[in-house]
Amino acid sequence: KPSIVARSLNSKRTKLIGVLIGDITNSFSNQIVKGIEDIASQNGYQVMIGNSNYSQESEDRYIESMLLLGVDGFIIQPTSNFRKYSRIIDEKKKKMVFFDSQLYEHRTSWVKTNNYDAVYDMTQSCIEKGYEHFLLITADTSRLSTRIERASGFVDALTDANMRHASLTIEDKHTNLEQIKEFLQKEIDPDEKTLVFIPNCWALPLVFTVIKELNYNLPQVGLI
Repeated sequence: KPSIVARSLNSKRTKLIGVLIGDITNSFSNQIVKGIEDIASQNGYQVMIGNSNYSQESEDRYIESMLLLGVDGFIIQPTSNFRKYSRIIDEKKKKMVFFDSQLYEHRTSWVKTNNYDAVYDMTQSCIEKGYEHFLLITADTSRLSTRIERASGFVDALTDANMRHASLTIEDKHTNLEQIKEFLQKEIDPDEKTLVFIPNCWALPLVFTVIKELNYNLPQVGLI
């Protein structure tokens, strides 16, 4: 049976799809990968899966390896620093589909969830449950579509309910936990039900760690 390399030399196609996931341990990602593998297999393709762990260095290594192996196309959950490789993939005339997040500068196919409505409805529900103080901790929302959709859903729901919020913008890399700690200490009143919303899944455990360190009680301080 001819190898992938031998087939690619003959046909210029490998029947390989490069799939890059932000966090393979996430249950959402597991479902996505299972679905991709099922459909790819039905159509005679194999998938090569990489887990970037939202690290630009890991993302770089996986994309370079996948290009060297000659994948026919990519399905990517991009980090905010994916721009360099989106251009390279374009230049090599490889097909690419984004899922979950999209780079605004790169127009290609995109499979997504309804982030805005989901967060808007969640925020309304939390208001109904008695939360009265609201905090938003997010990385730069302009860099990825999911961030701005989730943040907009949160802010718009509060605006429509005549509620205010305080916000903190954090770095994508080398997140300053002390900065988060100072922000929470300044903004949280233990006597008020406070909801802290994090649009970035990689930042959620960082904020949770700080909340535990400060001994805030859940659900008096809610974290989503």
